[in-house]
Order: sequence, then C-alpha cells, then structure tokens
Amino acid sequence: MTILILTVGGSCEPLVNAILNERPEFVYFVCSAGRTGSHITVDGPGEPCKEYFEGKTYTKPSIVEQTGLRKDQYEKWEISDPDSLACCYNRIVELAKEIRKRFGEKNPRIVANYTGGTKTMSVALALVAMIEEDWELQLNKGPRVDLVKVRGGDVPILVNKWEVFSDNILSAIKESLSRYDYSEASELASNALRHPLSEEKQRYFQRIYSLSKAFEAWDRFNHEEAYVLLLPYAKDFVQYKITLEAFLGKSKRASGYELVGDLIRNAERRAVQRRYDDAVARLYRALELFAQIRLKDVLKIDWSPASKEAFSIDLNCLPEELRQRYREKAEDGRLKFGLVQDFELLDELKDPFGSLFKQKKEVLLYAINKRNLSILAHGLNPLTLSEYEEVYSKIVGFIKEVAERTKINIDVPQLPKDL
Repeated sequence: MTILILTVGGSCEPLVNAILNERPEFVYFVCSAGRTGSHITVDGPGEPCKEYFEGKTYTKPSIVEQTGLRKDQYEKWEISDPDSLACCYNRIVELAKEIRKRFGEKNPRIVANYTGGTKTMSVALALVAMIEEDWELQLNKGPRVDLVKVRGGDVPILVNKWEVFSDNILSAIKESLSRYDYSEASELASNALRHPLSEEKQRYFQRIYSLSKAFEAWDRFNHEEAYVLLLPYAKDFVQYKITLEAFLGKSKRASGYELVGDLIRNAERRAVQRRYDDAVARLYRALELFAQIRLKDVLKIDWSPASKEAFSIDLNCLPEELRQRYREKAEDGRLKFGLVQDFELLDELKDPFGSLFKQKKEVLLYAINKRNLSILAHGLNPLTLSEYEEVYSKIVGFIKEVAERTKINIDVPQLPKDL
C-alpha cells in the first residue's frame, strides 16, 4: 500500500502528475484553509485549477477529478497559517500520528512530495519526512522556461534524504566520540548503514562502525576483541596496535605494567562522562595492580592475568626469613593480600615500590578513604569532580613518580576522539 502526501499550492499539474505516476491507494492533500486557500483546487467545483503561461490563464477541473480519485481515497489536511513554519510543522506532525494510527498495521509505503504549496509548507513537510525514518521524500522535476515554476513534462523523483541526513548523523557521532561513547557512535553508524548512501559514505560509516566497536571493546578491557577489530585499520592506528600487543603479551618490548596505564586512561574517560565513582574505582584498581605486578616481578613468579591464582602468592616464593612470619596469613599455602598489605610486603622485600609507598602512605590512605566512602565501594556518597581530581592527583602522581624512579613504562595513549 502506498500513501502519498502532497503539499498543495497554486499549480495543480505537478500534483496530478505525481498521483498518476505513483498510483497511491490513499492521498493526503496538505493545503491552506480559508476562502482563498489551496484546498479549493483539490476537489472544488467547476475548474478551480489555474495555470498561468505567457500572460494567459488556463483552467482545469480539480485535482481529484483529473486523477479519478474516489472520496474514500483522499483526505484534505488543512493548515490555517501556511506561512507559519511552526503551524505547518505541527500540523504535519499531527498528520504523521494520524497515518500511524489509521494505517500502521498495513505497513504502508509513505511518500512525501513537497513540490507544491507555499515554501513554508514544503519546508515543513520535508522536515517531518527527514525525521520520520520510514517516509520517502519526493520532488517533481522537469524542464524550466523561467524561474517561476516547472511547467509541464515534470516527473516525481525520489530524493535520497539519507545523503542529506548523514551529515546530521556524523555530527551526532562526533558528539558521542567527544565523550568517548563508542557504543553510541557505533549504533549511530550502524543505523546510517541501513539506509541508501553513496559508496563513499558507506565506506566512511563502515569505518566508523568498525573502529567504534574496536575501541568500545577496549573501553571494556576486552583487549583481544579490540585487537582483532583494529587490525584492518592498523596502519592508521599504529600506536594503539602496539599498545594492544603489549597488553596481550605479543610484544617483547612491553614493560608488563601497561595495564596500570590502561586503567588510568579508562578512569580519565569515565571522568569526562562525569562518572566520578567509576573513575575513582579504576584509579584504586590501578594502584592495587601496580603493587601486584611488582610483587610477581620481585619474587620472579611467572604469571598470567587470566589465571585464577594470578593475584595470590605461593608462600614458598617468599624468602625464608619472611616465610615463617607470613605462614599464619596463608590459606592453602597461598597469600591473598589487599592493596596496603601488598605495598607493605614490598617494603619488607626492600623494594623501592614499598619504601616509596611508606613515605607517601598517609597521603595515599587519604585518597583510598575517599574511594572507600564511594557508593561503589563501602559507602553511600557519590563522588564529585573535585574529589575525583584530588584522588587522581595523589594516586596517579604516586604511580608516575615510582615508575619514573624505577624506569618502568606505564604510559599508554588515550583512546581517540576522531576516527
């Protein structure tokens, strides 16, 4: 079923041609009301249709009579002020609701032809057609002998509104990426790809979709998935590929501490989104992971982050003088410590990580307490921007100082805002 929506103005011929070309089951005539309104040309008596050419006036029967439409095949949708954009737009929005209510179950093809009517009526119909995803946009085209109007020989042509609307979608995608919302960006690109676009724009949206999915996976710490999705575009994102290879153990140049930097970058992205509790939770985990990885290195323990025992320590790995002291704290021969205990053990192992923590302990415990009061930890308080910045300064400042003194690389690039 095809429903044709026409804006009606002073010229009937383009509308007659559109109806005869489309052969719709139902037509809505969007026309101006009042004694001199364009509604008269739709089904008025006599010969209400007038065409002006070379100083002469030609009259014809109504549009309905010329096209043979029955009374049950059309409806006039009148507008009281055809020069008011707000009035025209709101009235056509009402028409969209009417069509859904009346014909929704029939899943009709809806064609909006904006050739006729006042400029304001045409603009309003085009605007609504752009917003209504399932509406097609149509304009009559034909030869012109002047700048007034198309005179005969015109034919309705579908307008690819998605080529125009794609620019708005790109603007929305840029806004999403500015907030590191890769999930929203990929959804917007996916929606754009469901519509007819030029090959160039299809390739562009496909690139945005694939890269958004890659960085969305990275944002969820799914580095394996991110790596696979990023590979086809690796030449444009070399540094990100190298970083992922470090995460995944594919690089011999990796320090082994890159995941700490990744947590810090993730916290920065959560802060951009004003999710300060999430951000502080990641900063706490970054500090904790920093100590855990260091303990494995100092004790020369081979480990895999995927292992169930990755962050516990076999008691037998400790030096003999510490083994007896920690025996009572072990469960099934393994030690499972929290953040502070990890750094205290590093201090007992005479490692600079532990000694530097000991020096900064009071400052760091203050920051840790902020995290403990967060609703995502043990408290009920949502954290503020200033509290996040305070925690960031203390925790990240400590991590960077320790990394610099021990010549450990933790730096990873922040995820991109431009794909």
